[in-house]
Amino acid sequence: MNIHVDQNIPSGQCVFKPHGSVALFNGRHLSREQLSNTEALIIRSVTKVDKSLLEGTPVKFVGTTTIGTDHVDQAYLKRAGIGFAFAPGCNSNSVGEYIISVLLNLSEMHGWDLTSKTLGIIGYGNVGRNVVGKASALGMRILVNDPPLKRSGYNKTDFQSIDRIKKEADIISFHVPLVVDGSFKTFEMVNRSFLKNLRRIPYLINTCRGEVFEQASVMEAFDKKWISGMALDVFPNEPRIDVPLCNKCDIISPHIAGYSHEGKLNGLKMIHQAFCNYFKHQNKWKSDLGVPKQLVSHGDLKKIVDQAYNVMEDHEQLKKALLTEDIPYSFDQLRKYYRKRREFPNHIVDGTEQQINGQLSALGFQVLMEK
Repeated sequence: MNIHVDQNIPSGQCVFKPHGSVALFNGRHLSREQLSNTEALIIRSVTKVDKSLLEGTPVKFVGTTTIGTDHVDQAYLKRAGIGFAFAPGCNSNSVGEYIISVLLNLSEMHGWDLTSKTLGIIGYGNVGRNVVGKASALGMRILVNDPPLKRSGYNKTDFQSIDRIKKEADIISFHVPLVVDGSFKTFEMVNRSFLKNLRRIPYLINTCRGEVFEQASVMEAFDKKWISGMALDVFPNEPRIDVPLCNKCDIISPHIAGYSHEGKLNGLKMIHQAFCNYFKHQNKWKSDLGVPKQLVSHGDLKKIVDQAYNVMEDHEQLKKALLTEDIPYSFDQLRKYYRKRREFPNHIVDGTEQQINGQLSALGFQVLMEK
């Protein structure tokens, strides 16, 4: 069989090669003609899959190695009898670690005591829950909002109204899917009405979808001091990101919050298994995560976390990319050649003081306690 795999999926060709002929493609420039002999299509979030791409092709299965599905017309796939799979939760831990690095760096930049801050979490899916757990380890007060989950009867948390979050949160982090219409629309939910009613001049963090923020209103919010700042990993109209918007932010990164090595492998593993189930192929692939890295213990939480992952490295690289002639190309190159970033559980730390040991363990690090 013929399989098309996005060229930026690590190990994608190797993993799918035992099942047929594998062709790699640029995710932003896939055409219907390229799929004229293809039965399986493995994508990332940059490829829009709908009738205009697939009609008349022999594609029988589409798998996206991402937690988001807004780029896939699932209704069309169902009507056309095409199998579909995505990877919910695959990179939730990676995004959680990204948020922790952002919070620790912002704390250092602005002299914050995070234990005195209230964090509003909008969206309590796999990522939101991971962030709640990690931010709780930092001693932060947490308020969670998720209207769809609340309506569904999900009762494992105390959901708060959006109005309470607007009133009490010092920092608001967004972890919602992109929904363009309906009762739970998230497209441009952070608009003028949302922003002008904020009470504590909060700091905003967005790692879900750029289109959740309405750009003109966000720029106005900066000027009118409705917000105190922003950290953005996602932007409207990627990869054509807006330089003035970037320059307003303390921290920016090229849509890599979920780009840990483990996060990528988890997504690939889930889609490969779904592929094998759909086509009734045997799954013989075994991934190797390698040996955990030993970290130097400084007795300082931020310094230890920085050794595993410091978001400012990604910030500096994107700032340099903004100075290039072709920003969209530079943005995509940062994503394509992103370094092999290992998650906290693949790092070992010698025990320091008891409080930090507890925080490190809660964040996922392997902590060697002194006997």
